[in-house]
Amino acid sequence: MTVTPRVRHLRAGDLLAPGADRPTDVAEFLPSALIAFTRQRELLTTSPRAVSENETAGIFSRSMDLE
Repeated sequence: MTVTPRVRHLRAGDLLAPGADRPTDVAEFLPSALIAFTRQRELLTTSPRAVSENETAGIFSRSMDLE
């Protein structure tokens, strides 16, 4: 099976924003997933206490769980 750039972009979008609705124009999916991920990170940056690298990794890995 040949993996096209379109398939790679959709997969990357799925990893960054699991469960997110895909827009009608799939070319917008990865950029919108990146924006959502960046906003999440900004929320962590402004948290009232410091967040360690391990905590950030845990938040990220738990966000991949689709349960």
